[in-house]
Order: sequence, then structure tokens, then C-alpha cells
Amino acid sequence: MKPAARLLMLLALAQPALAGAGAQDLFELDLEDLLQIRLGSVGVGGTRQVQRIDVRSEARRYPPGTSALKLLDRLPGVHFTDADPWGIYGWGKRLSIRGFSETQLGFTLDRIPLGDLSYGNHNGLHPSRAVSPENLALIELSQGGGTLETASTSNLGGTVHLISRDPAPQAGAQVVESLGSHRARRSFVRLESGEHAGLSAYLSLLRHAADKWKGEGTQDLDQLNGKLRWVGESVRLTAFLDVSRRREDDYVDLSLRSLAARGFDWDYYRPDWQAAIRAARELCVPNYVVECDDAYYLGRGLRDDELGYLALDVELAGRWSLAQSVYRHRDHGQGHWVTPYVPSATVPLSLRVSDYRIDRVGWLPTLRRDGARDRLEIGGWLEDNRHDFTRFLVELDAEHPPDRGGFRNDPREVLFGQRFDVRTRQFFVQDRWVLADGRLALDFGFKTVQVDYAARRLAGDRFAEGRLRVRDGFMPKLAMRWRGSERLEWFAAYGENLAAFRAGISGPFATTQAAFDALADQLRPESARTLEAGVRWFGGRTEVALALYGVRFDDRLIEIRSDSAILGTPNVFANVGRVHTRGVEVAIQQHVGENLEWHHTLTLNDSRYVDDYFSAGVRVPTAGKTVVDTPRRLLGSHLIWRLAPGWDLQLGARYTGRRFVSFLNDAEVSSFVLADAALNWAPLPPRWARALEVQLAVTNLLDRDYVATVGSNGFDASDPQGLRHTLLAGAPRHVFLSVRIGF
Repeated sequence: MKPAARLLMLLALAQPALAGAGAQDLFELDLEDLLQIRLGSVGVGGTRQVQRIDVRSEARRYPPGTSALKLLDRLPGVHFTDADPWGIYGWGKRLSIRGFSETQLGFTLDRIPLGDLSYGNHNGLHPSRAVSPENLALIELSQGGGTLETASTSNLGGTVHLISRDPAPQAGAQVVESLGSHRARRSFVRLESGEHAGLSAYLSLLRHAADKWKGEGTQDLDQLNGKLRWVGESVRLTAFLDVSRRREDDYVDLSLRSLAARGFDWDYYRPDWQAAIRAARELCVPNYVVECDDAYYLGRGLRDDELGYLALDVELAGRWSLAQSVYRHRDHGQGHWVTPYVPSATVPLSLRVSDYRIDRVGWLPTLRRDGARDRLEIGGWLEDNRHDFTRFLVELDAEHPPDRGGFRNDPREVLFGQRFDVRTRQFFVQDRWVLADGRLALDFGFKTVQVDYAARRLAGDRFAEGRLRVRDGFMPKLAMRWRGSERLEWFAAYGENLAAFRAGISGPFATTQAAFDALADQLRPESARTLEAGVRWFGGRTEVALALYGVRFDDRLIEIRSDSAILGTPNVFANVGRVHTRGVEVAIQQHVGENLEWHHTLTLNDSRYVDDYFSAGVRVPTAGKTVVDTPRRLLGSHLIWRLAPGWDLQLGARYTGRRFVSFLNDAEVSSFVLADAALNWAPLPPRWARALEVQLAVTNLLDRDYVATVGSNGFDASDPQGLRHTLLAGAPRHVFLSVRIGF
């Protein structure tokens, strides 16, 4: 183990950690109060491993605009990476919890499903596009599969619940302005109506713009959020609206070979159009060499989203209450790639466009009865989703590179098009009993799920059409918490989950009709059974949470590729066996005197494939190999130090162990340590303002070169020469100066 990693482990063991969470408004607190806010909760009283983050407090260690997913990285069991400093770059983000990837997790905003966060998303959107981080109040992470009421059909390995801030009771405004490295600028304005006869509302506007940290291009986001809330005697009505416009130029995918040959700063050819033309002629067609895929002219992603919901909570007679939400989400996205494999008339390049569309509506009803000793809930989730995916080519010419960044609707040739109608029906029943004078809490219940898929071709015959159904009538969850004393409690939980198939480019319909017809009846949805147990101890100045877990993951479903990942040729989907996972999570928080708070986390994870599988009749000996992109060790340490009245310094470091890039573990990326720092100053505000804060934040403080994303283009069974272009370099040091003013 490297010295930096050894130091972090010693800190984690010697200076015990943890973290916690209310949803208080930062501008209603002084620095004394802020020092008492825990950055992640041990889940006091919880029957499962659940931790919470107060977003307004935790965001003080990062520049404004940092993704909620990146904030989770300081909790045990969580591994998050991205190629930008905020964690909002869609192609580069990777989140895993206890060995499960982001497409096997569940995500919600105010109970509204956000889907599985895959890049070519078929059923949701990235949290940063669903709500501005400045409008978040709380993040709740459940590492063990989530609660029964979670609106998700992918939450094998945990759920992330985002809770947005409510309108403030007083009229006013908040302005946040941030400037940083590589011409980064973020401007956020939130206007509050104040409360009038139970009615309150806010409207926020966001503009985020930054140059890429290498190469040519920008990554921009424009976003509008609005929330209205009316509270009556026994009724609460909430309406929320999000409109986001994301435009991002991509960073080039690296391989281990290209990284060694060209370095971390290598990127797309843009703006050198002639270099891209020469590379296509000399490296790609007709005599292909591997350097062809080291770079292209450009890649970019565009996403337009509108998300809204209406929630109504009503208190009924006899201790009953009804909560229900209706929502709609529409998305139009495109991915652009200048391909050297298909020539145009005057240049050996074409623009390949992948066009995504989502239109989904849903209803979330929950009926609850609060008894003297128990709380009974009966509810469900019903969603109808139409997802279209089309791919076409656009003609290019030698005199005009495709620098225009808008949506394209001028196809020269449509390669294929598919439409998916997905119908989801999920129901649950759960009850919580509190016994033995509150010392014992028992949770038990089950859920049922049925997902029906109907796929049909809109153009071309490359991919399949047909029908599939996923159904499970009984997925139980059992959990308990025993409070042995005021300072000690034990918990244990068991749960079962399944992951429905994905519609779209990475699902079982993205293969030939013959392959689909042959395999459709044999495909089984992925499923997981999770057992966890742990202890929480609360001392005077120290809090500790320890969790042990084991997971059996069955019917792992993978794409067995038939060609280069970037070409998009049809693949074969198959169940390839089991994965067994076991691990330990430790979270410790310690108050050292009045002005110092120290948090530490330690995660030890062992996730291994249990079975071999066959590809084209050849055995792939994966049994006993470690799961790709799953570090066995994660260590974190975070220090909050009050320097003087109005001043605080936050220092954090995170060790990530090595990660494998192939199923046979013959390719890997090295471990690394990242550090960040933030200096916050909260002076007495001037007369014309209610609050003032200034922040100087530095990400990647030591300016380390490291591989952030693993698996951007999937994984090969074996890659001993490091040829798969599936890595992204992490962002170097960035410095940000931010000012937050409350009126």
C-alpha cells in the first residue's frame, strides 16, 4: 500500500468518523451552528444502513454546482468518479455502491423516479438536470437495496433519495456567483415570494458555463426551477417544475495503451479539422490500425428536459392519511460523433447522431395509518413510458467542420430506429412496529412488480422488435433495530430486489431479430438478496457506525459485443451467472475541542464473479475474478476547522484502490488519492443584505494525474494489451472563488 493510503487508513482507525443531517437553511445559521451540523448521519434509530447528508452544509467543502452524486462520495460504501470537477458530466459519471453500478441503483427526487442514470437514458435523467444543487435540502442514501416504496425497477444495490428545499416563509432572494479555472462561471438566482395565507413559492434561474479543462469545447447548463406550496388545515399541496438545457462537448475516451503513449492531456482533434481528415485516411479505412480510435474530431451530448410533479397530502379520519403524486417527464437528447468509418462525398468522415426521446407519466399513491405502536403503509407506483431511439448519419464536407452544437435533423441515412412502450406497475405493503418502550423496532413487508415491454422498429432492420415481461409477485424485506442503551443500538436487515430490463441501446432488444427470438424466452432479470447487520455507538464527542453485509447477485446480464463498442453493431445479451459480495463499512465522527470536527470512513469490499460463461462457444473463465470498476478499499478523511469567528477551513482526502478494466482482471488502473479544500468566510453582512458568504475552493488540491472513469465504453472479457478505449482522465486542480448573498 502506498504511504498516502497507509496514512489515510491510520487516520480512519485512530481518529474515528461519521456524519449527519438536518435540512436547515444555511443563511439562518451562524458559524457556531454550522460546526454542529453533522455531514452524514449514522441513521440513528434506523433498521437499515441509511445515511443522510445536509446539502447546504456539505456543499461548503465544494464549489457551487457540485453534483449530489459527488457529495455522496464521502459516505462509506460509495465510489463516485467523473471527468469534471463538479461531477455533472453525463458521459463520465460513474457511481457504484457495494459493487453495484449506477444502472443497478435507484434514484428519486421528492419520491419521483429519476431512472437508472445510464447515459443513453431510457427512463429518467441525471440529478443535476432534475434540480439545481442549490435547491436541494437533503440526500438520503440506503446502501442495501432501498425501501419498499422506492419508485425504481433497478435498485439492486441501493437507493439515493433527493429531497428539494421548500419555499422560504419570508420574501427575499438569494444570489450565488462563482468564477473558476478554465473560464468557469456559474450564476444562480432564487426569488422567494414568502408565505401568504399558507401559500409560498420560489423561482430560480441558473446559468453554468465552463470550457473543457483540455481540448476544445464547452460544457454548459441552463436551468429553471420553480416550486409552489400551499398548506391548509389538513391538506398540503406541492407543485414543482424543472426545465433544463444541457450542452456538453465530450472528453476523449482513453485506453491503457493510448494513455501510456499520449498522456492524460490527450483529447479530440477539434479544432484541427485537417488532422481528423488525415487520421481517417491514414489510420482508419481501409487499413485499420488501433490508433484510429485514439481520437476523433469531436463528440458531444445535448439534453433537453422538462420535469414536473403535483403532490397532494391529505389527513383522513381515524389516523389515516393519503399521499399521492402525479408527474410527467419529457426528454429530447442527442449524441454526436464524427465517425471515420463512414465517408461523406468530399471528406472521409460523417456525423453520426444518436437521437433519444422520453415521454413518461406516473402516479405514486400511498395510504398510511399511524397506530399507537405501528405505522402501516400501502402504496404503489404506476408509470407509462414511451422511449424512442434513432440513429442516423449526416453528410459532412471538407470546408465546414461540424462545430455547430445544436440538434440535428438533416439525416443523409437513417441507420435504425426503435420505439419502446414500457408499462410499470409496482405495489407494496409494509408495517413498522415499535415495542419494548421504544427499544425494539421491527419493519416487515413486501412488494410486487410487473414491467411490460413492447418494442417496434421505426426504421431499418438492424435491431429487434417484440415483447418482454418482467414479473415478481413477492419480494420481501425484514429489518430490526434494538437499542441496548442510550449510546448503543444494533440493526439487521434482509431484502430481495430485481432489476427490470433496460429499453433502448443497451437492452435486450439491441440485437438482431434472430438472436432476440432465440434468447427472449431464456432471459431472466437480474436479482439480488442482501443481508446486513451493524452497530451504532454514540459517545459524548464520538459517534461510530459499523456495518457488515453480504450480497448474492444472480443472473448477471451482459452484452457480449460483436465488434468495436463505438460502432454500435448488434450485440448478444445473455445471463452469465452469479456475483457474491461481502464487505465492511465504518463511519466515524469526532469532535475535537470546540473548533475542530473530524470525519472518517473506511470501506472494504470483496465482489467476485462466481461462474464462468461462454462467448461464441469459448469458455471465459471469470469465476473468482473481481468485479470490474470495484475498488476493494476506499478510505476518506474530512476535517472542519474553525480558524476564527466567521472563518472555517475544510480539508478532505479520499483514497480509491485499484480497479480492474476487464472481466478476467488482466487490465487495471492504479489506486489514487484526491484531496480538496475550501476556505469559507461569513462576515457580518452589509445593511442591504441579510447574509454574505465568500468561498475559495480547490478541487484536486495536489494536482494529481489519475484515471477517473472506468467503463465509459463498456468492458472486454480480456484486454492484456490495454486496447479498449473505455477510460477518462480525471480533472486536474481547479480553483473557484464564489460569493453567496441573501437579501
